[in-house]
Amino acid sequence: MDDSGTHGRIGLGGPRPDAERGRLRPIRRTHIEHVGDTAARLLDTSRGDLRRLREEARRQPRAERKLLKQFKGIGDVGVDIFFRDVQREWTELRPFADRRALAASAQLGLGHDEKAIERMTPGEDFVRLVNALVRVDLDGTADEIRRSAR
Repeated sequence: MDDSGTHGRIGLGGPRPDAERGRLRPIRRTHIEHVGDTAARLLDTSRGDLRRLREEARRQPRAERKLLKQFKGIGDVGVDIFFRDVQREWTELRPFADRRALAASAQLGLGHDEKAIERMTPGEDFVRLVNALVRVDLDGTADEIRRSAR
């Protein structure tokens, strides 16, 4: 399969120089197979709708996490990323902040748990702040932000 066919249609880029093409093709094929396996499992278990998984878990976060982790390649970090964003709609998850958001929050002096963050920014702003805190942690900019806030 050449890179201008299926790969290009699913956003994996166009043709590559020969040296790079040889190296990346197995990685791309593995990624495509992984995505396909995950999609097939979702279709098999929930008819393609994660809301069915949510109902199967009876809207219990621990059960939702357990069911999501049954998908190949999805572990705690993947579930955390999913929970961070889906808590807008899956209200049983609120307030949710993963270890990265909590680390940045503590470094910035905003609190050490979800409740402290939520008190500052209830509702939709909570999700935006949690995502911003994750970015602070990933970028390592907490010290810079603290200095500029003085």
